[in-house]
Amino acid sequence: MSNTKREDPRIDEYKYFKQLMEHLNHDVDVIFNEKEFIFPKQLEIHLPSDHLNPCPLRCSYCAGALYEKSLGRWEMKALHLLDAIDGRVPQHIYGGAYTEPITNPYLTTFIAKTREYGNSFGIHTSGFFLKELQATTKFLNEINTLADNDRKSYLQVSLDAGVSWSWAKVKRTNKKHVFWEIIDSLREAVEIRERRGGKGHSIRLGYLIEEETASPEQFAIISNLAKEIGVDSLRFSIPFAHYNQSFSKVREYKNKVEIPQEKIYEKWLEPLVSKSKEERPYIFWNYPWFTDIDRFTFNQCIYSYFQITLGADGYYYPCSTVATPTASHLRLGLISSEIDDFFEIVKKARNPEFDPRSMCFDKGLRCNRMGLECNTIYSSLKNET
Repeated sequence: MSNTKREDPRIDEYKYFKQLMEHLNHDVDVIFNEKEFIFPKQLEIHLPSDHLNPCPLRCSYCAGALYEKSLGRWEMKALHLLDAIDGRVPQHIYGGAYTEPITNPYLTTFIAKTREYGNSFGIHTSGFFLKELQATTKFLNEINTLADNDRKSYLQVSLDAGVSWSWAKVKRTNKKHVFWEIIDSLREAVEIRERRGGKGHSIRLGYLIEEETASPEQFAIISNLAKEIGVDSLRFSIPFAHYNQSFSKVREYKNKVEIPQEKIYEKWLEPLVSKSKEERPYIFWNYPWFTDIDRFTFNQCIYSYFQITLGADGYYYPCSTVATPTASHLRLGLISSEIDDFFEIVKKARNPEFDPRSMCFDKGLRCNRMGLECNTIYSSLKNET
């Protein structure tokens, strides 16, 4: 899984340290040394689903499968907080460590509030309820209208299969027909954008490869569908190991799953991936190095400059992958509508003495792609000086 002399397949939307440096005006020295308060680049807002069920699916590869999954009621506080922040956090991501954001009744209100201040939104969803929401509330029309012409805003659907039977198996549902409902919803989202002269958010597809969904035929089916529908991008990757496991367990997964499968999938994907980063849809293979367990060697965390997370349980967390009561020792405080509380929360997260090795890694917690990239590059830059 070495990255030596390997071409980076990602487009700018997936280059996280570059985004962070742009947010910090390319001044890495302000990290842990800011003269005045620097707002994070983004908020990740884990809306607490419908307050009853964290997620309608039980995906075999769900990163948060081993987490405690408490749900709170704090949406009004968070909406008031966005007013208090007054647009100074450029991007708001609606996803979840263990929740499904589109089942939350406040989602469209949050998207409207995000756009009211000129900020961009991102929605991460399985797509399971897209057709139902479109039928009842015209959800796809609403978010397209709210996005206006902001392509930094996006809807990302984790489809993760090329046919309905394999989709149902890895999602652990007997509702195979929903696979085609998601395809129809994606097609409708693109058609809505086309009817508005191309205005609207980006539309992205994700494909996490499991044994049941791994075949050249399924890869080709979803790649052709992406082209036919007209989405903006399609990312293939191997799911990383569940969170809340020892690093030895994750390393075992790397050796048994990621290393042997990587070469196979890369060969199958070679004729399908885009040859130019200007292609649309841009189809790419995000190989396992981007989450490699053996890259977790840094001893500081700078992720709070990139993102602060509002957890589904009603607490602030320093990052999205530990936003669970399982990591209660990392809670920064209760979600509040007060801007002074937010300042204190962010300052608390930016502690140069915080050691992720003892506070996270030793407890089975670890970064996502974004955190790993930001922390490893910062560590290497610091060691060079």
